[in-house]
Amino acid sequence: MRTHSTGTTRQPAHRSSAATRALRRCAALGAAIVLTAAPAVAANPNAAPATKPETRVVDRGAERLAPFFSPAFTNEPYELARVRAVQENKLMVLVIASDRSESSREMDRACWQHPQIVAWLRQHAIAVRAEVGLELSLARGLGVTRVPTVIVFDELGEAARVSGSRDAAWMRAWLTAVRDGRPVANSRPGRDTLTFRPQILELIHFRKMAEEGRTGEAATRLLQMYDNHATEDVYSFPARAREWADAVRVVVELDPTQRPRFLERIAQIEAKLDERETRAIRKDWIHLCQSLNEDHRIVEWFDTVWPDLGLPEGDALADLRFYARALGGPLTRAGRTAAWGQIEPDPVGMVIHAHRIEQELRDEHARLSRHERQSRTIRPVFAERTLIAHLAMLKADRPDDALRAARAAIALDASGGIRRAIVRAAIDADRAHPMHRDLLDPAAPPLLRDRLEQRLQRRVTTAPIPD
Repeated sequence: MRTHSTGTTRQPAHRSSAATRALRRCAALGAAIVLTAAPAVAANPNAAPATKPETRVVDRGAERLAPFFSPAFTNEPYELARVRAVQENKLMVLVIASDRSESSREMDRACWQHPQIVAWLRQHAIAVRAEVGLELSLARGLGVTRVPTVIVFDELGEAARVSGSRDAAWMRAWLTAVRDGRPVANSRPGRDTLTFRPQILELIHFRKMAEEGRTGEAATRLLQMYDNHATEDVYSFPARAREWADAVRVVVELDPTQRPRFLERIAQIEAKLDERETRAIRKDWIHLCQSLNEDHRIVEWFDTVWPDLGLPEGDALADLRFYARALGGPLTRAGRTAAWGQIEPDPVGMVIHAHRIEQELRDEHARLSRHERQSRTIRPVFAERTLIAHLAMLKADRPDDALRAARAAIALDASGGIRRAIVRAAIDADRAHPMHRDLLDPAAPPLLRDRLEQRLQRRVTTAPIPD
């Protein structure tokens, strides 16, 4: 046995060689393991960076499942997070990012792990981070073209969005402004309320006047503002902003005697609706009808007059999309077309809004006298528009969005009947999909399950054979 000639006892040479070979084998086996520097985020933003970055071992398979973690984000699916946000009266913040994007990684480090951002989101919002590679259909449906993109939803739908990497201070100020309804930088084309900053500042002043008891003066100023700014340009104010209609709602709620003045303005605008080149005016009219809870006017006009206008396809789809978003879902004749499913960016928001509308109808019905309740029925807006949304997404070949709309409806439904209604509607429309197996509850009738399996089997046997 050979040993080294130094005075200190050494390990045998053959043991050293064996250890070297073992290390080489470990290096070869570790080729699939990636060492990445963990983002060291100090509680104190002014603290000096660590001299030696902490490292962690990341398996690429696990990275695809959990690419980034921050205590600010929930693990809930996007659609369930939106439902919970509405139920808890919070905002829903959706972050669409990519681990392969340097901007996304920078924002992960500098923003989403910052203590102030974590605290703000936990108090005021339900936040979800979606990896674009795993949620490509969601990103496409919402019109996201770059990462990172942050989208904020309130109870009425999308409130604001911004793209690009931002630091914690900027993001906290932006989120707070969105929460308070103040003008913010907005990356969505056609939704930038900063364009109308002077008018919006005026509206804030009018709302304060109403809250101080000067409702008559506030109503007069609101009507004058409409006369001064409303044009037939679809991008004019207030056609592109809902703040004007929101101010009208506040004034009427504080002083119901002002309601007839705005109803008269509705009638004046309504007289122009039959003209083909007044899409901006139609938007104003919808906003005003909604502010005064006159949704039935929109439904009636949309179902009877709109289909006969003969609008060019582009204008017709634009109207259809706007009406669908305004009323929480597409309506009857036009809403059942695949064209609507191709352009609708937010079927989950449509389902949530439909549930809100039906709840308001039920609350109003409960306030009626016993005799009046017997003579008036409640229109099933929630179920009707949920089925329309689900089928429209399937017709437009957007099964992921169809599933999201169904899950949102199931989370909102207290009776439990919407599951079977969705499956029956899909079977009747010959749009059965494997997702419907999972949507059915365990107690579903065997006959319904058999019908579903028959339709699915027929789809398999009749599917075209690829070349």
